[in-house]
Amino acid sequence: MKKTAKTGAAAKVAATQTGTKQAVQNNSAPAMKVVKAEEPAKVPAPAEKSKAELKRNVVVRNVDATENIVQDLYTRVVHRRALTETINRFDKFTFNLKDNVDHDKENYYTGCTVTIKDSKGNEFFTRNPKLVQKVALFTRNLCVDKLGEIEAEIVLPAA
Repeated sequence: MKKTAKTGAAAKVAATQTGTKQAVQNNSAPAMKVVKAEEPAKVPAPAEKSKAELKRNVVVRNVDATENIVQDLYTRVVHRRALTETINRFDKFTFNLKDNVDHDKENYYTGCTVTIKDSKGNEFFTRNPKLVQKVALFTRNLCVDKLGEIEAEIVLPAA
């Protein structure tokens, strides 16, 4: 095998590639030390970057704002429960309606009554079962409509 002397740049490359100490056998170049290159700094992965960006973009609510949201939801849930109970009470109502009743000869009062009072003390009272049934059905339908509105408003806000 022949030994060949390497000149300046070639010797440096050879020394760096092999990782061994080699003396440069050149009159103009002194002996060299092999220095390992430092590892490049770790660059965060794209997924890590997006997580960090997401954390910065998250809206942070203070305690008072969170308390207001919870109180509002609680109020709506209580209203929903009250409407549900009212609707269930209306569903239990029974009306014994008689057909072909002669109002002059027969009392067809079946135990149903409706009383409506206003803030001035005026009062409306009836025992007519057909009218009582219609008032009860109308009021129940109003409650069902309101229940739908309330349930649509019961949602957790996006964070």
